[in-house]
Amino acid sequence: MSTQLHAYLDHSLGPDDIETIPRLLNKHVTATRDVEDYWRSQTPSWQLKDRPPPDSSWRECRELNLPPTELFREGEAEFRTDTLFVGFFTNIACFWSSGRFRGFLSYSKHRKVHRKVAHQLARALKSTAIAWLSELAFDPDMLVDAQSMDAVLSSLNEEMGAPQPNADTISDQVITDAKHGVPDVWYLERPPFKIETEIEPANKSVNRSGGSRRI
Repeated sequence: MSTQLHAYLDHSLGPDDIETIPRLLNKHVTATRDVEDYWRSQTPSWQLKDRPPPDSSWRECRELNLPPTELFREGEAEFRTDTLFVGFFTNIACFWSSGRFRGFLSYSKHRKVHRKVAHQLARALKSTAIAWLSELAFDPDMLVDAQSMDAVLSSLNEEMGAPQPNADTISDQVITDAKHGVPDVWYLERPPFKIETEIEPANKSVNRSGGSRRI
């Protein structure tokens, strides 16, 4: 079973900031284009023939008719690009992607482009940590009443054990395990958040096998 990639970050924004969040994200979280280009590089050219260019700008995707306070409490203050999402709880933001956690573990380019966005997001939110994990590894309801990032990290340690050493290099054992399922691992990053990556042009790595990959 393949599950989505999730990252948890702490923040100090509140309901009064909800109207300004898209502007904050579009000013500081600009590596979204790298992710869009990466996913296009994994898509056969015939599927892209009549498809418009992806929208890499952040916009609100609120659909629930709730007051801002409840949107933040329930994690429903959500913003997105074409393939990236971030939802705000009261103290914790959840960043996720249409990509999979197994892809994050197995493919360095997949990992780098998503980490680059997350590092920019962490700087914009003045986060003290980024926790990377599978969407099914941790009950997101725990984020509703989370008082701090330390409380979330303590829960992750209790539920999943200690985090892996770092997200720069994934161990051979984890990569092997990812071929057969979703490893029960998580990764913790601390400041400084400054990853900078060079992304190959999309036309250098297009999958020409006739089928698209979602990794």
